[in-house]
Amino acid sequence: MAPEHDQREAPKWPWVALGFFVGLLAVLFVPPAGGGMRGDVGCGAVPIVAPPLVRRQMDGQAKNVLVTGGAGLIGSHFALALIDRKGFNVTVVDDLSRGSIETILRLQAIAEQAGEPFNFVRLDVNEEHQMVELLKRHAIDTVVHFGANAYVGESMVHPEDYYQNITASTVSIVRAMHRVGLTKLIFSSSCATFGAPTTFPITELTPQRPTNPYGQAKLQAEQAIVAFLRAQERAKVPFSAALLRYFNVVGADPQGRLGPHLSHAANRKYPRILDAAYDVALGLRPYLTVMGDSFPTKDKSAARDYIHVSDLVDAHVLLLYALRDNDLLYYNVGNGQPYELGWKPRFPDIESMVRHGWDWRVNHYGNPPAPSVDPLQYNYVLFDERNDTAPPLKSNPRIVVIGAGPTGLCAAYRLHELGYTNWELVEGTTEPAGLACTIKDEKNFAWDIGVHCLFSHFEFFDALLDDLLPPAEWLYHQRYSPARMRNTWVGYPVQANVWRLPEKEVMTILSDLAQKDAKPKPPPPRNFEEFLIAKFGKALTDTFMAPYNAKVWAHPANEMNHIWVGERVAEIKSQSVFSNVINKRDAPKWGPNAQFRYPMNGTGHIWVKVWNTLPKENKRLGARVTSVRTKDGAKELELADGRKVPFDGLLSTMPLPQLLRMTPDHPELAKLAEGNNGAADHSKFKHQTVNLVGIGVTGTAVPTELDGVHWVYFPEDEYIFYRVTILSNFSPLMVAKPWQQWSLLIEVSESRFRKNVWTGLGNTWPVDEQDLIRQVIAGLHRGGMLPKDASIVSTWSKRLEYGYPVPYVERNMHVHTADMALRNLGIWSRGRFGSWKYEVGNQDHSCMLGVDAVDSMLFGGNAAGREATFNAPDVVNNNMRKYDRDFDPLELSRTAGRAHTFGKPPRRMARKPQWDWVLPHCDEKDEWVDQIRKVMVALPAETKWLIHGYERCGVADVKRPMKEMLREALNHHDRVPHTFHAPPISGWVQHIVSRYSTLPDVLLFTPATVSKTSKVFTAAALTEAMATAGDFAVWGSHVVEMPQSLHTAFCAKIWPFAKKARTKPCPDRVVSMADAVIMVPRRRVQLLTLQTWKQLYDLIKGSDAESAKNAQLLEFGWHLLLGQPAALPHRASAKH
Repeated sequence: MAPEHDQREAPKWPWVALGFFVGLLAVLFVPPAGGGMRGDVGCGAVPIVAPPLVRRQMDGQAKNVLVTGGAGLIGSHFALALIDRKGFNVTVVDDLSRGSIETILRLQAIAEQAGEPFNFVRLDVNEEHQMVELLKRHAIDTVVHFGANAYVGESMVHPEDYYQNITASTVSIVRAMHRVGLTKLIFSSSCATFGAPTTFPITELTPQRPTNPYGQAKLQAEQAIVAFLRAQERAKVPFSAALLRYFNVVGADPQGRLGPHLSHAANRKYPRILDAAYDVALGLRPYLTVMGDSFPTKDKSAARDYIHVSDLVDAHVLLLYALRDNDLLYYNVGNGQPYELGWKPRFPDIESMVRHGWDWRVNHYGNPPAPSVDPLQYNYVLFDERNDTAPPLKSNPRIVVIGAGPTGLCAAYRLHELGYTNWELVEGTTEPAGLACTIKDEKNFAWDIGVHCLFSHFEFFDALLDDLLPPAEWLYHQRYSPARMRNTWVGYPVQANVWRLPEKEVMTILSDLAQKDAKPKPPPPRNFEEFLIAKFGKALTDTFMAPYNAKVWAHPANEMNHIWVGERVAEIKSQSVFSNVINKRDAPKWGPNAQFRYPMNGTGHIWVKVWNTLPKENKRLGARVTSVRTKDGAKELELADGRKVPFDGLLSTMPLPQLLRMTPDHPELAKLAEGNNGAADHSKFKHQTVNLVGIGVTGTAVPTELDGVHWVYFPEDEYIFYRVTILSNFSPLMVAKPWQQWSLLIEVSESRFRKNVWTGLGNTWPVDEQDLIRQVIAGLHRGGMLPKDASIVSTWSKRLEYGYPVPYVERNMHVHTADMALRNLGIWSRGRFGSWKYEVGNQDHSCMLGVDAVDSMLFGGNAAGREATFNAPDVVNNNMRKYDRDFDPLELSRTAGRAHTFGKPPRRMARKPQWDWVLPHCDEKDEWVDQIRKVMVALPAETKWLIHGYERCGVADVKRPMKEMLREALNHHDRVPHTFHAPPISGWVQHIVSRYSTLPDVLLFTPATVSKTSKVFTAAALTEAMATAGDFAVWGSHVVEMPQSLHTAFCAKIWPFAKKARTKPCPDRVVSMADAVIMVPRRRVQLLTLQTWKQLYDLIKGSDAESAKNAQLLEFGWHLLLGQPAALPHRASAKH
């Protein structure tokens, strides 16, 4: 063959048509049959003397057919033939190492249009155990095995791949069939098994003497099948097989629906003759080299037998009906005579073969219809400042925001913050907050719309929360969220805590993980199911990951993408799982919400505060949008009350399908929503509907299992709900009578898929609200969440048609297409269901989607880029975005080349200082921790605070009763696991090491021995210390001097770490205070490098005598390390 590429300009069809066909026919055309011809000793010599005519009685049955290698040329056309004939349940399996996902997508679209069943499973057929499950799951009755590598030249370079992917894979399939009792196999063999025969024609009786690894691997696969068949025959067990040895397969579907895909490097390096000829015609290769010119033919070129791919698969279809008992059928399938099985080629002429292949290449290949575009090609950043084609808005645009949820409110807040006044916010309901609202029922129980725990990736969002609510109105929680399964409680994340499951199940999971780790890295996953199996193994996926996610999303994992996962699903290391099982130990808390904060009055309270902050003249409630007019120069919203709201730039937070169907001036947008997701909106955008149920209970007899629990996962199908939140554990004000009642918030997902699963188990789907509540309460009783004798005083429910946007496989393709069309009209669709991206659907993300949209409208973007939250979820979820509090709106406008007018001065959010109280903690009572809250609330300036208790007695993860749990949350008390019985001061050093780069403004290092009557717990003492002592203060019980017996050790171990040690000798005397509380700013802690603090931690982190002695030395020298004199100055110290 010729070199692969040439840079010369491509000759154009039809100018090369005549030369192309003449040259091609000279090389390829098969001369008429004649006697005694010799010559071509390669694969595909034309048979001259026909083998005996074979006739079969075609009375076999086939319904559920498995096609391996169905993403390749022949396998895909065979699947297409079955779809066209109708009446078959076709399942294609392919690992896509050579096949094309484009082919699969085309088959899916064809099958859907024809109303025929079609399934695709991405799987390596060498995976015998998974093949067994697949055969069972789809009730397969016949296997047609095409899967293989198929390049003779490549097999000479990488023979091991060919024996693995042909011989070994065939043995794996036969073994899997045997395990499930499957009895019919059609095998795609090759004429390469004949090697270089010396007698012609090549018949089924010609000796098989392959001359290359490809042919050898095919022959060995044949031999394995025959040996197994004979063994079954001897055992009087049915098993039949057909072996088809192909000659040269060319062409494409005559209707242009399918053809060869040339995406793999091997396709380019070892092309088929016709593909290479097409490349020359298209200018992709400079020329075609004909190998050999001395064959005994008319023109001395090689003579070959070619067969049209559609004719070839017709022969396979006939064989479906021919197999029975212990038949062994083997045929050479070419274009010679006579025809077997009553089969005749429909396209015997070379012209048809060439024409169909050419039509595919120039009219269909690389230019698929929209439903067949590979959706995963859209898993990238949609636009940035370099490639954004949407026209910019003019200066001083009229900006209108639809929806007063987090996205709309933050967009409006950003406009207000900038001092921009040419905007309006419209909300269709009578209250703000959207899906983040908090509702009070008739019994005065408060219910969040879903589970909302606040954590953040954005300084702007944190600053907004701090600006809206004082520190005393926040509770800080350490998440505890187990799963209820196998009648026990399994800690989160379940995948790391499997040791709590039944022993047999644990052993299966461990064995599967070990096998997974021993295998080569799998190819990139194309859906969520493949991701789960690749990351967690089949057993763990089946145990928890797949069933729970199917309940949450109400869609099967193979319909979902995996790009949303990011920080949402904890990955595991098998070694850690094994260690946890051996030691019966739970994994550490994981995830961005391992610690979270929660507002005293529910999350809706935050967004009501934002609404109240906005100017009255720029907002209105009860303004329901009925139409969005998009004509240039006449863009406006039409409201239900007849009013019109003009706009230049529109930010819509309504569900995307609704927006697309609300644009009569551009009806083509409505077509972008067309589809059948099985939901009430009948769109292509998949979502789950969520039914919320609230149960309010009087009394404090919360089940012990729910002490300290925030929510519980329910992966098992016996429960209609997937999650239960103990909402009263979030804040005492979520119930009507604080401290006297408790409440549960239950989530039930709904979809066509979910209903089918539930009813398929013999249940009935709730017919109304009361039936739903009844089924939920029954499940709560079964799951130990609600005592049978509980005094239920309130039941509440709410159905949200749009619960969660499902990250389905085609999502980005649909969303990005719609987004480009809308932004070209000056419309931004953002928010949980405006962006349709779950991975940026939390409240912090939703808020920033609005901020980014405003910055894009006014300035073309911001420091993070052009709408980074929407475009780059992985980036924003792995960073903490900075917030410029000193922004200059006019400068931002000038830099963007705009001339905006800002009618008001900027509104700047105040920065509240943050203090950390750091203390060792064991079994001390928490009353004195209450004192910290009291003094922090009493400070004259609002100051945020956190209490970090380093638990030295192994109780950090021990659950607390409801009241104790809420007490800790109100005190902002974070219990941190720490080395068992380590010296108390080691907690101080661990805190510095673990949070060095994010240390707060002020730290108070506190021993657990401090009396709750100490002056340090008075606002006056702290205020005076800040005023008089500068940036360092100590409170202690009495002055204490380090004994001389410790001096040598101190000078050797502690003093070298002090900054003064560089210029001064070790001091003779070291004077400090006993039971000291040390108040110090971040600046002084960072006088020492992180590496220095790590070295100090290594000295004291153990629970042995040496660590205890080193800790004693460090206690005496703590103030020295923070830049103070060896003898504490009087002005910086005071007694408790």
